[in-house]
Amino acid sequence: MALAPEQGHSKYMSLAQLQQGHEALRLLHKGVALLTVSLNQHQGGGAEAEERASIVRQLSSAYCAMIELYLTDLCFDEDAEARAEEYATLAQQWDPTNPEPYQCLASVRMSQQNQAAAAELMQKNLALWMQPVAEPANDDEEAHRTWLACALFVCDQTGQ
Repeated sequence: MALAPEQGHSKYMSLAQLQQGHEALRLLHKGVALLTVSLNQHQGGGAEAEERASIVRQLSSAYCAMIELYLTDLCFDEDAEARAEEYATLAQQWDPTNPEPYQCLASVRMSQQNQAAAAELMQKNLALWMQPVAEPANDDEEAHRTWLACALFVCDQTGQ
């Protein structure tokens, strides 16, 4: 980070996973800022369009990481609920085809004791995962993590 603080978002995202609370949030915000700069540099078609789509997905997922912070480390912050809602909106706006924001927002609804809304969001999450894709996902680990979260949610709802 010291050598090139304004280049490479992934180092900030990775370090955020090792930090807690507001420090993790600060690192995620820095990563988002660098992703946004990178997005603006990829305006063409072809490979540029593919890279742009990847960046958009990463932006959406970064906001999901922020939601998760407000559900855990920062849950006692005065504005935790409002921030989680704000980041869920941003995650969905950046990539409406990403199932992850719906899963995160379902967790927010569960923390609010709103199981019906959580179940609807998980249905949306699953519907997005079940859509046929032209190519297999590159991030199998992320897919497995999301499928596991969906399964755990369903088990929780059915008392299994």
